[in-house]
Amino acid sequence: MEPPPEEKEIPYHSDLGPNGEVPMREKLAYSIGYPVDGLAGGVVGSMTTPIFVLLMGVSPSVMSLVGVLYKIFDAFTDVAAGWLSDNTRTRWGRRRPFIFFGAICTGLWMPVIWFFPKGWPTGMLITWMIGCWMVRDVFGSSWNIPYQSLLLEMTPSAKERTNISAMRSYFGNAAGLIVGWVWFFTQLSVFNDASGKPDIILGARWITSIFAVIVIGIGILPVFFVKERFYHQAAKQPKVSLKDNFRLTFTNRPFVLLTFFTLLFTIGTSSKNGLAFFTKMYFVFGGDTKLAATVGGAESTITLFVGLLGIPIFQWLAKKYGNRNSLMTAMAIVSTASVSTIFTYTPSMPYLTILTGILLAPATAGMWVVIPPMLGDIVDFDELRTGERREGSFSSIYSWQLKLAFALGGGLSGPLVELVGFRVAAGNHQPEHVIYLMRVLLSFIPLVFVGAAMILLWRFPLSRARMHEVNAELEKRRGTI
Repeated sequence: MEPPPEEKEIPYHSDLGPNGEVPMREKLAYSIGYPVDGLAGGVVGSMTTPIFVLLMGVSPSVMSLVGVLYKIFDAFTDVAAGWLSDNTRTRWGRRRPFIFFGAICTGLWMPVIWFFPKGWPTGMLITWMIGCWMVRDVFGSSWNIPYQSLLLEMTPSAKERTNISAMRSYFGNAAGLIVGWVWFFTQLSVFNDASGKPDIILGARWITSIFAVIVIGIGILPVFFVKERFYHQAAKQPKVSLKDNFRLTFTNRPFVLLTFFTLLFTIGTSSKNGLAFFTKMYFVFGGDTKLAATVGGAESTITLFVGLLGIPIFQWLAKKYGNRNSLMTAMAIVSTASVSTIFTYTPSMPYLTILTGILLAPATAGMWVVIPPMLGDIVDFDELRTGERREGSFSSIYSWQLKLAFALGGGLSGPLVELVGFRVAAGNHQPEHVIYLMRVLLSFIPLVFVGAAMILLWRFPLSRARMHEVNAELEKRRGTI
Protein backbone atom coordinates (compact mmCIF):
# COMPACT_ATOMS: atom_id res chain seq x y z
CA MET A 1 0.00 0.00 0.00
CA GLU A 2 1.40 3.37 -1.00
CA PRO A 3 0.83 6.19 1.48
CA PRO A 4 -1.22 9.17 0.23
CA PRO A 5 0.70 12.29 -0.74
CA GLU A 6 1.58 14.78 1.97
CA GLU A 7 -0.77 17.74 2.23
CA LYS A 8 -0.65 21.17 3.83
CA GLU A 9 -2.91 21.79 6.77
CA ILE A 10 -5.87 24.15 6.41
CA PRO A 11 -5.99 26.97 9.00
CA TYR A 12 -9.25 26.84 10.96
CA HIS A 13 -10.93 29.54 12.99
CA SER A 14 -13.03 30.16 16.12
CA ASP A 15 -12.08 28.40 19.37
CA LEU A 16 -10.42 25.45 17.64
CA GLY A 17 -6.69 24.85 17.46
CA PRO A 18 -4.67 25.86 14.39
CA ASN A 19 -5.36 22.52 12.66
CA GLY A 20 -8.95 22.17 13.82
CA GLU A 21 -8.13 20.60 17.21
CA VAL A 22 -11.09 20.38 19.58
CA PRO A 23 -10.47 21.26 23.29
CA MET A 24 -9.75 18.15 25.35
CA ARG A 25 -12.60 18.76 27.81
CA GLU A 26 -15.05 18.79 24.93
CA LYS A 27 -13.61 15.65 23.35
CA LEU A 28 -13.82 13.79 26.66
CA ALA A 29 -17.42 14.82 27.34
CA TYR A 30 -18.42 13.68 23.87
CA SER A 31 -16.49 10.41 24.07
CA ILE A 32 -17.75 9.44 27.54
CA GLY A 33 -21.29 9.60 26.16
CA TYR A 34 -20.55 7.14 23.37
CA PRO A 35 -21.49 3.94 25.27
CA VAL A 36 -25.10 5.08 25.78
CA ASP A 37 -26.51 3.32 22.73
CA GLY A 38 -24.31 0.27 23.25
CA LEU A 39 -25.29 -0.05 26.91
CA ALA A 40 -28.99 0.56 26.38
CA GLY A 41 -29.28 -1.86 23.48
CA GLY A 42 -26.48 -4.21 24.53
CA VAL A 43 -27.37 -4.75 28.18
CA VAL A 44 -30.97 -5.57 27.29
CA GLY A 45 -30.15 -7.25 23.97
CA SER A 46 -27.56 -9.58 25.48
CA MET A 47 -30.26 -11.10 27.68
CA THR A 48 -33.08 -11.15 25.11
CA THR A 49 -32.17 -14.48 23.48
CA PRO A 50 -31.19 -16.29 26.72
CA ILE A 51 -34.41 -15.22 28.45
CA PHE A 52 -36.98 -15.38 25.65
CA VAL A 53 -35.56 -18.43 23.81
CA LEU A 54 -33.80 -20.56 26.43
CA LEU A 55 -35.99 -19.64 29.42
CA MET A 56 -39.39 -18.79 27.90
CA GLY A 57 -39.27 -21.16 24.91
CA VAL A 58 -39.71 -18.73 21.99
CA SER A 59 -38.34 -20.30 18.78
CA PRO A 60 -35.18 -18.86 17.11
CA SER A 61 -37.09 -18.13 13.88
CA VAL A 62 -39.73 -16.13 15.74
CA MET A 63 -37.00 -14.18 17.54
CA SER A 64 -35.36 -13.43 14.21
CA LEU A 65 -38.66 -12.24 12.75
CA VAL A 66 -39.26 -10.02 15.79
CA GLY A 67 -35.82 -8.48 15.28
CA VAL A 68 -36.59 -7.69 11.65
CA LEU A 69 -39.98 -6.17 12.51
CA TYR A 70 -38.75 -3.70 15.08
CA LYS A 71 -35.75 -2.79 12.95
CA ILE A 72 -38.11 -1.90 10.12
CA PHE A 73 -39.86 0.39 12.58
CA ASP A 74 -36.45 1.68 13.66
CA ALA A 75 -35.87 2.75 10.06
CA PHE A 76 -38.61 5.36 10.42
CA THR A 77 -37.50 6.59 13.84
CA ASP A 78 -33.87 7.06 12.75
CA VAL A 79 -34.76 8.92 9.58
CA ALA A 80 -37.33 11.04 11.42
CA ALA A 81 -34.80 11.93 14.13
CA GLY A 82 -32.18 12.96 11.57
CA TRP A 83 -34.59 15.00 9.48
CA LEU A 84 -36.18 16.68 12.50
CA SER A 85 -32.86 17.59 14.11
CA ASP A 86 -31.54 18.97 10.80
CA ASN A 87 -34.58 21.23 10.62
CA THR A 88 -34.70 22.21 14.30
CA ARG A 89 -33.83 25.79 15.28
CA THR A 90 -33.55 26.55 19.01
CA ARG A 91 -31.39 28.69 21.26
CA TRP A 92 -29.64 25.46 22.34
CA GLY A 93 -28.90 24.35 18.76
CA ARG A 94 -30.19 21.53 16.59
CA ARG A 95 -28.86 18.45 18.34
CA ARG A 96 -28.60 19.10 22.07
CA PRO A 97 -32.33 19.23 22.95
CA PHE A 98 -32.82 15.80 21.36
CA ILE A 99 -29.75 14.40 23.11
CA PHE A 100 -30.93 15.61 26.52
CA PHE A 101 -34.43 14.15 26.39
CA GLY A 102 -33.31 11.05 24.48
CA ALA A 103 -30.76 10.08 27.16
CA ILE A 104 -33.27 10.42 30.00
CA CYS A 105 -36.04 8.50 28.23
CA THR A 106 -33.67 5.75 27.05
CA GLY A 107 -32.42 5.14 30.59
CA LEU A 108 -35.93 5.06 32.04
CA TRP A 109 -36.97 2.51 29.39
CA MET A 110 -34.25 -0.06 30.06
CA PRO A 111 -35.72 -2.15 32.93
CA VAL A 112 -39.29 -2.04 31.62
CA ILE A 113 -38.96 -4.93 29.15
CA TRP A 114 -38.45 -7.45 31.98
CA PHE A 115 -41.59 -6.49 33.92
CA PHE A 116 -43.94 -9.02 32.33
CA PRO A 117 -45.96 -11.69 34.20
CA LYS A 118 -44.07 -14.99 34.15
CA GLY A 119 -47.21 -16.93 33.26
CA TRP A 120 -47.89 -15.13 29.99
CA PRO A 121 -48.36 -17.30 26.86
CA THR A 122 -45.86 -17.04 24.00
CA GLY A 123 -48.06 -14.74 21.91
CA MET A 124 -48.35 -12.20 24.72
CA LEU A 125 -44.60 -12.35 25.37
CA ILE A 126 -43.82 -11.66 21.72
CA THR A 127 -46.29 -8.76 21.59
CA TRP A 128 -44.79 -7.28 24.75
CA MET A 129 -41.26 -7.65 23.41
CA ILE A 130 -42.09 -5.98 20.09
CA GLY A 131 -43.88 -3.10 21.82
CA CYS A 132 -41.01 -2.50 24.25
CA TRP A 133 -38.38 -2.48 21.53
CA MET A 134 -40.42 -0.10 19.40
CA VAL A 135 -40.61 2.36 22.30
CA ARG A 136 -36.88 1.93 22.76
CA ASP A 137 -36.33 2.71 19.06
CA VAL A 138 -38.09 6.07 19.43
CA PHE A 139 -36.03 7.03 22.47
CA GLY A 140 -32.80 5.58 21.11
CA SER A 141 -33.07 7.37 17.77
CA SER A 142 -33.80 10.69 19.44
CA TRP A 143 -30.47 10.38 21.31
CA ASN A 144 -28.24 8.45 18.93
CA ILE A 145 -28.78 10.25 15.62
CA PRO A 146 -28.20 13.79 16.97
CA TYR A 147 -25.22 12.44 18.93
CA GLN A 148 -23.66 10.88 15.83
CA SER A 149 -24.35 14.08 13.88
CA LEU A 150 -22.59 16.11 16.55
CA LEU A 151 -19.24 14.46 15.74
CA LEU A 152 -19.46 15.84 12.20
CA GLU A 153 -20.08 19.35 13.57
CA MET A 154 -17.35 19.53 16.21
CA THR A 155 -14.58 20.33 13.70
CA PRO A 156 -14.06 20.66 9.94
CA SER A 157 -10.77 18.71 10.25
CA ALA A 158 -10.93 15.14 8.95
CA LYS A 159 -7.88 14.18 11.02
CA GLU A 160 -9.38 15.56 14.22
CA ARG A 161 -12.60 13.66 13.53
CA THR A 162 -10.50 10.50 13.35
CA ASN A 163 -8.88 11.39 16.68
CA ILE A 164 -12.27 11.95 18.33
CA SER A 165 -13.62 8.76 16.79
CA ALA A 166 -10.65 6.86 18.22
CA MET A 167 -11.09 8.41 21.67
CA ARG A 168 -14.75 7.52 21.89
CA SER A 169 -13.95 3.97 20.74
CA TYR A 170 -11.97 3.42 23.95
CA PHE A 171 -15.11 4.12 25.96
CA GLY A 172 -17.21 2.02 23.60
CA ASN A 173 -14.90 -0.95 24.13
CA ALA A 174 -15.27 -0.55 27.89
CA ALA A 175 -19.03 -0.81 27.42
CA GLY A 176 -18.48 -4.01 25.45
CA LEU A 177 -16.67 -5.48 28.44
CA ILE A 178 -19.65 -4.73 30.68
CA VAL A 179 -22.20 -6.13 28.23
CA GLY A 180 -20.27 -9.38 27.96
CA TRP A 181 -20.76 -10.09 31.67
CA VAL A 182 -24.43 -9.07 32.00
CA TRP A 183 -25.86 -12.57 31.51
CA PHE A 184 -23.41 -13.87 34.12
CA PHE A 185 -24.46 -11.15 36.60
CA THR A 186 -28.14 -12.10 36.29
CA GLN A 187 -27.29 -15.61 37.53
CA LEU A 188 -25.59 -14.47 40.75
CA SER A 189 -26.83 -16.16 43.93
CA VAL A 190 -28.22 -12.87 45.25
CA PHE A 191 -30.98 -13.25 42.66
CA ASN A 192 -31.86 -16.87 43.54
CA ASP A 193 -35.51 -17.74 44.09
CA ALA A 194 -36.98 -19.52 47.15
CA SER A 195 -35.79 -22.91 45.85
CA GLY A 196 -32.21 -21.69 45.48
CA LYS A 197 -32.24 -21.54 41.68
CA PRO A 198 -31.18 -18.39 39.78
CA ASP A 199 -34.10 -16.05 39.04
CA ILE A 200 -32.66 -14.60 35.84
CA ILE A 201 -35.61 -12.28 35.20
CA LEU A 202 -35.26 -10.74 38.67
CA GLY A 203 -31.54 -10.35 38.01
CA ALA A 204 -32.25 -8.71 34.66
CA ARG A 205 -34.56 -6.18 36.32
CA TRP A 206 -31.93 -5.13 38.87
CA ILE A 207 -28.96 -5.11 36.50
CA THR A 208 -30.72 -3.02 33.86
CA SER A 209 -31.96 -0.58 36.50
CA ILE A 210 -28.37 0.02 37.63
CA PHE A 211 -27.20 0.61 34.08
CA ALA A 212 -30.17 2.90 33.42
CA VAL A 213 -28.75 5.40 35.91
CA ILE A 214 -25.34 5.24 34.19
CA VAL A 215 -26.90 5.75 30.75
CA ILE A 216 -28.72 8.90 31.84
CA GLY A 217 -25.64 10.31 33.57
CA ILE A 218 -23.22 9.92 30.65
CA GLY A 219 -25.85 10.52 27.98
CA ILE A 220 -26.48 14.15 28.90
CA LEU A 221 -22.78 15.15 29.10
CA PRO A 222 -22.52 16.32 25.46
CA VAL A 223 -25.44 18.69 26.04
CA PHE A 224 -23.41 20.79 28.46
CA PHE A 225 -19.88 20.55 27.08
CA VAL A 226 -19.99 20.07 23.27
CA LYS A 227 -20.49 22.86 20.74
CA GLU A 228 -22.41 22.73 17.47
CA ARG A 229 -19.94 24.72 15.39
CA PHE A 230 -21.92 24.68 12.16
CA TYR A 231 -25.22 25.70 13.77
CA HIS A 232 -25.10 29.39 12.79
CA GLN A 233 -24.41 28.40 9.21
CA ALA A 234 -27.12 25.70 9.23
CA ALA A 235 -29.69 28.04 10.82
CA LYS A 236 -29.56 30.25 7.72
CA GLN A 237 -30.27 27.45 5.25
CA PRO A 238 -33.86 26.63 4.24
CA LYS A 239 -35.56 23.65 5.81
CA VAL A 240 -35.61 20.56 3.58
CA SER A 241 -38.67 18.37 3.07
CA LEU A 242 -38.41 14.68 3.87
CA LYS A 243 -38.81 13.78 0.19
CA ASP A 244 -36.05 16.13 -0.94
CA ASN A 245 -33.92 14.92 1.94
CA PHE A 246 -33.99 11.35 0.61
CA ARG A 247 -33.40 12.48 -2.96
CA LEU A 248 -30.34 14.55 -2.09
CA THR A 249 -28.90 11.87 0.18
CA PHE A 250 -29.20 8.97 -2.25
CA THR A 251 -27.78 10.92 -5.18
CA ASN A 252 -24.51 11.18 -3.25
CA ARG A 253 -22.48 8.34 -4.80
CA PRO A 254 -19.82 8.03 -2.04
CA PHE A 255 -22.60 7.73 0.53
CA VAL A 256 -24.36 5.00 -1.44
CA LEU A 257 -21.12 3.02 -1.73
CA LEU A 258 -20.34 3.37 2.00
CA THR A 259 -23.84 2.36 3.06
CA PHE A 260 -23.93 -0.74 0.86
CA PHE A 261 -20.44 -1.69 2.01
CA THR A 262 -21.58 -1.47 5.63
CA LEU A 263 -24.82 -3.29 4.84
CA LEU A 264 -23.02 -6.31 3.36
CA PHE A 265 -20.30 -6.41 5.99
CA THR A 266 -22.77 -6.15 8.89
CA ILE A 267 -25.12 -8.81 7.51
CA GLY A 268 -22.17 -11.17 7.28
CA THR A 269 -20.85 -10.52 10.78
CA SER A 270 -24.23 -10.33 12.54
CA SER A 271 -25.40 -13.59 10.94
CA LYS A 272 -22.16 -15.10 12.26
CA ASN A 273 -22.99 -13.87 15.78
CA GLY A 274 -26.38 -15.60 15.75
CA LEU A 275 -24.97 -18.83 14.34
CA ALA A 276 -22.11 -18.70 16.85
CA PHE A 277 -24.51 -18.46 19.81
CA PHE A 278 -26.32 -21.70 18.96
CA THR A 279 -23.17 -23.53 17.83
CA LYS A 280 -21.31 -22.69 21.01
CA MET A 281 -24.26 -23.36 23.29
CA TYR A 282 -25.18 -26.80 21.96
CA PHE A 283 -21.88 -28.04 20.47
CA VAL A 284 -19.05 -26.47 22.45
CA PHE A 285 -20.77 -25.97 25.84
CA GLY A 286 -23.20 -28.91 25.71
CA GLY A 287 -26.15 -26.74 26.81
CA ASP A 288 -24.42 -25.54 30.00
CA THR A 289 -25.68 -21.95 30.37
CA LYS A 290 -23.35 -21.10 33.26
CA LEU A 291 -20.30 -22.27 31.31
CA ALA A 292 -21.52 -20.28 28.30
CA ALA A 293 -21.99 -17.15 30.42
CA THR A 294 -18.58 -17.55 32.07
CA VAL A 295 -16.72 -18.07 28.80
CA GLY A 296 -18.66 -15.19 27.26
CA GLY A 297 -17.67 -12.91 30.11
CA ALA A 298 -14.03 -13.99 29.90
CA GLU A 299 -14.06 -13.39 26.15
CA SER A 300 -15.48 -9.89 26.58
CA THR A 301 -12.75 -9.06 29.10
CA ILE A 302 -9.88 -10.35 26.98
CA THR A 303 -11.16 -8.93 23.71
CA LEU A 304 -11.66 -5.55 25.37
CA PHE A 305 -7.92 -5.15 25.84
CA VAL A 306 -7.12 -6.61 22.43
CA GLY A 307 -9.64 -4.22 20.88
CA LEU A 308 -8.05 -1.29 22.67
CA LEU A 309 -4.75 -2.19 20.99
CA GLY A 310 -6.50 -2.14 17.63
CA ILE A 311 -7.69 1.46 18.02
CA PRO A 312 -4.29 3.23 17.79
CA ILE A 313 -3.11 0.75 15.15
CA PHE A 314 -6.00 1.50 12.80
CA GLN A 315 -5.84 5.19 13.68
CA TRP A 316 -2.21 5.12 12.47
CA LEU A 317 -3.10 3.06 9.38
CA ALA A 318 -5.84 5.52 8.44
CA LYS A 319 -3.52 8.51 8.77
CA LYS A 320 -0.66 6.89 6.87
CA TYR A 321 -2.41 4.82 4.20
CA GLY A 322 -5.93 6.25 4.06
CA ASN A 323 -9.32 5.11 5.30
CA ARG A 324 -10.04 2.69 2.47
CA ASN A 325 -6.81 0.74 2.84
CA SER A 326 -7.15 0.49 6.61
CA LEU A 327 -10.69 -0.86 6.19
CA MET A 328 -9.43 -3.42 3.67
CA THR A 329 -7.00 -4.64 6.31
CA ALA A 330 -9.83 -4.97 8.82
CA MET A 331 -11.90 -6.99 6.33
CA ALA A 332 -9.03 -9.42 5.75
CA ILE A 333 -8.73 -10.01 9.50
CA VAL A 334 -12.50 -10.58 9.82
CA SER A 335 -12.36 -13.18 7.04
CA THR A 336 -9.52 -14.99 8.82
CA ALA A 337 -11.48 -15.00 12.09
CA SER A 338 -14.51 -16.48 10.35
CA VAL A 339 -12.55 -19.43 9.01
CA SER A 340 -10.81 -19.91 12.37
CA THR A 341 -14.02 -21.28 13.95
CA ILE A 342 -13.32 -24.59 12.19
CA PHE A 343 -10.43 -25.06 14.63
CA THR A 344 -11.40 -23.01 17.70
CA TYR A 345 -14.94 -24.36 18.28
CA THR A 346 -14.28 -27.70 19.99
CA PRO A 347 -16.04 -29.24 23.03
CA SER A 348 -12.79 -30.50 24.55
CA MET A 349 -11.42 -26.95 24.85
CA PRO A 350 -14.39 -24.56 25.27
CA TYR A 351 -12.19 -21.59 26.15
CA LEU A 352 -10.47 -21.88 22.76
CA THR A 353 -13.49 -20.08 21.26
CA ILE A 354 -12.03 -16.92 22.75
CA LEU A 355 -9.26 -17.06 20.13
CA THR A 356 -11.75 -16.18 17.38
CA GLY A 357 -12.87 -13.20 19.45
CA ILE A 358 -9.25 -12.12 19.84
CA LEU A 359 -8.86 -12.11 16.06
CA LEU A 360 -12.06 -10.12 15.54
CA ALA A 361 -11.55 -7.54 18.29
CA PRO A 362 -8.87 -5.27 16.76
CA ALA A 363 -10.48 -5.33 13.32
CA THR A 364 -13.93 -4.45 14.68
CA ALA A 365 -12.57 -1.70 16.90
CA GLY A 366 -10.49 -0.29 14.07
CA MET A 367 -13.38 -0.31 11.64
CA TRP A 368 -15.50 1.92 13.86
CA VAL A 369 -12.57 4.31 14.25
CA VAL A 370 -12.34 4.77 10.49
CA ILE A 371 -15.95 4.81 9.27
CA PRO A 372 -17.28 7.91 11.16
CA PRO A 373 -14.61 10.21 9.67
CA MET A 374 -15.50 8.79 6.23
CA LEU A 375 -19.09 9.82 6.87
CA GLY A 376 -17.80 13.27 7.81
CA ASP A 377 -15.97 13.43 4.46
CA ILE A 378 -19.24 12.58 2.73
CA VAL A 379 -21.06 15.42 4.54
CA ASP A 380 -18.32 17.88 3.51
CA PHE A 381 -18.45 16.62 -0.07
CA ASP A 382 -22.24 17.04 -0.03
CA GLU A 383 -21.92 20.61 1.28
CA LEU A 384 -19.64 21.42 -1.65
CA ARG A 385 -22.19 19.85 -3.99
CA THR A 386 -25.42 21.30 -2.53
CA GLY A 387 -24.36 24.18 -0.28
CA GLU A 388 -26.13 22.67 2.76
CA ARG A 389 -25.08 20.94 5.97
CA ARG A 390 -27.23 17.82 6.52
CA GLU A 391 -25.32 15.81 9.12
CA GLY A 392 -28.53 14.46 10.65
CA SER A 393 -29.83 13.16 7.36
CA PHE A 394 -26.68 11.25 6.52
CA SER A 395 -26.21 9.98 10.07
CA SER A 396 -29.82 8.81 10.34
CA ILE A 397 -29.99 7.00 7.01
CA TYR A 398 -26.61 5.42 7.62
CA SER A 399 -27.67 4.35 11.11
CA TRP A 400 -30.94 2.98 9.77
CA GLN A 401 -29.26 0.76 7.17
CA LEU A 402 -26.73 -0.36 9.80
CA LYS A 403 -29.52 -1.44 12.15
CA LEU A 404 -31.38 -3.00 9.23
CA ALA A 405 -28.25 -4.99 8.42
CA PHE A 406 -28.01 -6.22 12.01
CA ALA A 407 -31.68 -7.24 11.83
CA LEU A 408 -31.26 -9.02 8.50
CA GLY A 409 -28.12 -10.78 9.70
CA GLY A 410 -29.76 -11.81 12.95
CA GLY A 411 -32.92 -12.71 11.04
CA LEU A 412 -30.88 -14.90 8.73
CA SER A 413 -29.27 -16.92 11.51
CA GLY A 414 -32.51 -18.17 13.13
CA PRO A 415 -34.13 -19.67 10.00
CA LEU A 416 -30.77 -21.06 8.86
CA VAL A 417 -30.19 -23.10 12.01
CA GLU A 418 -33.76 -24.41 11.90
CA LEU A 419 -33.44 -25.12 8.16
CA VAL A 420 -30.54 -27.50 8.81
CA GLY A 421 -32.56 -29.28 11.50
CA PHE A 422 -31.87 -27.46 14.79
CA ARG A 423 -34.69 -27.73 17.34
CA VAL A 424 -34.83 -25.91 20.70
CA ALA A 425 -36.68 -28.82 22.29
CA ALA A 426 -33.76 -31.16 21.56
CA GLY A 427 -31.48 -29.07 23.80
CA ASN A 428 -27.92 -30.33 23.70
CA HIS A 429 -28.97 -33.55 21.91
CA GLN A 430 -28.92 -32.09 18.40
CA PRO A 431 -28.15 -34.64 15.63
CA GLU A 432 -24.52 -34.81 14.56
CA HIS A 433 -25.25 -33.74 10.97
CA VAL A 434 -27.11 -30.67 12.26
CA ILE A 435 -24.09 -29.56 14.28
CA TYR A 436 -21.83 -30.16 11.27
CA LEU A 437 -23.99 -28.01 8.97
CA MET A 438 -24.21 -25.24 11.58
CA ARG A 439 -20.42 -25.15 11.77
CA VAL A 440 -20.14 -24.96 7.97
CA LEU A 441 -22.59 -22.06 7.86
CA LEU A 442 -20.75 -20.30 10.68
CA SER A 443 -17.42 -20.49 8.86
CA PHE A 444 -18.35 -19.61 5.29
CA ILE A 445 -21.51 -17.47 5.12
CA PRO A 446 -19.71 -14.37 6.49
CA LEU A 447 -17.02 -14.77 3.81
CA VAL A 448 -19.56 -14.27 1.02
CA PHE A 449 -20.85 -10.99 2.43
CA VAL A 450 -17.44 -9.65 3.48
CA GLY A 451 -15.99 -10.41 0.03
CA ALA A 452 -18.80 -8.49 -1.68
CA ALA A 453 -18.30 -5.60 0.76
CA MET A 454 -14.61 -5.38 -0.12
CA ILE A 455 -15.44 -5.03 -3.82
CA LEU A 456 -17.65 -2.01 -3.07
CA LEU A 457 -15.11 -0.49 -0.71
CA TRP A 458 -12.45 -0.51 -3.44
CA ARG A 459 -14.64 1.83 -5.50
CA PHE A 460 -14.99 4.49 -2.76
CA PRO A 461 -13.80 7.74 -4.39
CA LEU A 462 -13.08 10.17 -1.50
CA SER A 463 -9.33 9.81 -1.00
CA ARG A 464 -7.38 11.99 1.39
CA ALA A 465 -6.05 14.09 -1.50
CA ARG A 466 -9.58 14.61 -2.85
CA MET A 467 -10.89 15.64 0.57
CA HIS A 468 -8.09 18.15 0.99
CA GLU A 469 -9.34 19.84 -2.18
CA VAL A 470 -12.95 19.73 -0.94
CA ASN A 471 -12.14 21.21 2.47
CA ALA A 472 -9.95 23.95 1.00
CA GLU A 473 -12.81 25.04 -1.26
CA LEU A 474 -15.32 24.92 1.60
CA GLU A 475 -13.14 27.08 3.86
CA LYS A 476 -12.88 29.65 1.07
CA ARG A 477 -16.67 29.74 0.86
CA ARG A 478 -16.95 30.18 4.63
CA GLY A 479 -14.46 33.03 4.53
CA THR A 480 -11.96 31.46 6.90
CA ILE A 481 -9.00 31.55 4.50
